[in-house]
Amino acid sequence: MSHITRVENLAVSLAKQEKMAALDVATIRAAVLLHDISDDKLTDDVAAAKQEVVRILSETVRSGEARAVILDTIENMSYSKNLKEKHELTAIGKIVQDADRLDAIGAIGIARTFYYGGSKRTCHV
Repeated sequence: MSHITRVENLAVSLAKQEKMAALDVATIRAAVLLHDISDDKLTDDVAAAKQEVVRILSETVRSGEARAVILDTIENMSYSKNLKEKHELTAIGKIVQDADRLDAIGAIGIARTFYYGGSKRTCHV
């Protein structure tokens, strides 16, 4: 949850710098809160996790356009998803992606990398 909180704070700060509308900031927050639920590094059943994200969005986000932007962001913001073919995110998606990547650098990002590698027994130091 601390990662989500840091990403949310960074994303809101970036959105304010870009003078984004309040509704866009709400969409950014929703994308941040849900962005790791269906991450294949964090779940064994990506399909079920994606269904859960869709269910949550259908119950909490009224705008179909906002739901589409959030899903597009979640599914296409990762570095690995853009290796073969670049996917152009919306302005909202770019804010979430930038905030997530900013959190990945520095001491905390390095610590998270070792923690994840250790949990998967793939970290050999």
